[in-house]
Amino acid sequence: MGIRKSILPIGLAVMMVSVLGIIPADVFATFPGNNGKITFDRNFGGGNREVFVMNDDGSGKTQLTNDPGFDQPGSWSSDGTKIVFVSQVGGVGNNRQIWIMNEDGSGKTNLSQNAFDDANPWLSPDGTKIVFESRRGGNDLQVFVMNVDGSNQNNISMSSPDVDGNPNWSPLGSKIVFTRDTSGGSFEFDLWTMNADGSGKMNISNDVNSNDDDADWSPDGSKIVFESDRVGGPFINEIWTMNADGSMPTQITFNTNDDSNPNYSPDGKKIVFRTNRDGGNREIYVMNADGSNPQNLSNDPSSESSPHWQPVSVLIGGTLLPIDSTSLILAGAQMTAAWMIPVIIAGAGIVLVFVRKSKNS
Repeated sequence: MGIRKSILPIGLAVMMVSVLGIIPADVFATFPGNNGKITFDRNFGGGNREVFVMNDDGSGKTQLTNDPGFDQPGSWSSDGTKIVFVSQVGGVGNNRQIWIMNEDGSGKTNLSQNAFDDANPWLSPDGTKIVFESRRGGNDLQVFVMNVDGSNQNNISMSSPDVDGNPNWSPLGSKIVFTRDTSGGSFEFDLWTMNADGSGKMNISNDVNSNDDDADWSPDGSKIVFESDRVGGPFINEIWTMNADGSMPTQITFNTNDDSNPNYSPDGKKIVFRTNRDGGNREIYVMNADGSNPQNLSNDPSSESSPHWQPVSVLIGGTLLPIDSTSLILAGAQMTAAWMIPVIIAGAGIVLVFVRKSKNS
């Protein structure tokens, strides 16, 4: 009952497919992608953090921002061409704003543009929206969503005086995992999920007297990786995984130092995170998804944090010719399909999936 490795004869045929109302754009992230570069921030002291990027083996470190304040990366776009990030540039006082830039650091644009503090942005899988946390309307953090151009900013958590933050889209874009503190100030964070419109909120970690935070979905949406101090004590975190419904929490790092900020690789085989296990400063590490084989990537006397992995899309077979934002032409002689083949057109938000199933599947 699987997908048979086969040849799809296309011949000289040309297929024109309209994607309006037929193929939802959030099909993007149902497929694991290839691993690209890793963004992170480096702390230069005095409140100055800058966004860097490096290859996934730690080589080729390149600075993308350069200003005297606080810059910190959020997520990459699904096509790997854009980065959302936080910067104090354009903010009132020390308040942070949500910005977006190209993968090489060019084209920086302030999206949130308000007098309140905004942080932890994450692009939706279809690239049309950004979820983030904000203190606007009071001092309690709440989860907001806006369009990718900064318009239509709305509070979707609506939970004050509870504190909500660190939101992250599911691979299908239908759900958001976030951190909620209902303790009234004693700092007991649990992981919750909600639908993309803010409905259906559910506590999925529900661990008393500890803090679960900074969650990320596996590329197939089946698991969530997160940091927790449920073993190490207050704010001495280890990296854990659990099923997407909160079942089977499993500790995957074991040391007396702080491991945090976990992020799955696009192929789902690795996890990048920050740790101070080498001494006082924090470094960016990578390990296998089961916690084995941890390796230091940053190797720098400064402190680094907030690693995020770039997804890289690959066209397999055929020739793809974009016609406009609602249709495209796929032409070619043959296409080999060993599995479902996602095809992504940058900027158009289009995905085609070609599948050849066996006769009895």
